Amino acid sequence: MGELAKFDTVAAGGLDVQERGTAQLANAFNSATIRHTRRWILHHPVDADLAGADLRRPRTTEITVPDGDFARMGELLCRASRNGG
Repeated sequence: MGELAKFDTVAAGGLDVQERGTAQLANAFNSATIRHTRRWILHHPVDADLAGADLRRPRTTEITVPDGDFARMGELLCRASRNGG
């Protein structure tokens, strides 16, 4: 695994990059926005690409924990991340 960046470097924009926008990049951001929205999506009228997009139903639950056992869930998540899952 690579070395972690220091907070000050990240906060100062030391890892920022600029690249020319593409339709593929715009679609990737739009898709991520739609996938991770909870209830509403607001967009500028110029951004007509979102109009007619396949939207999910609003989420009412952020996370579900079987039997309310947060410790067990944490163990499962740690195990999954170690196994690449």
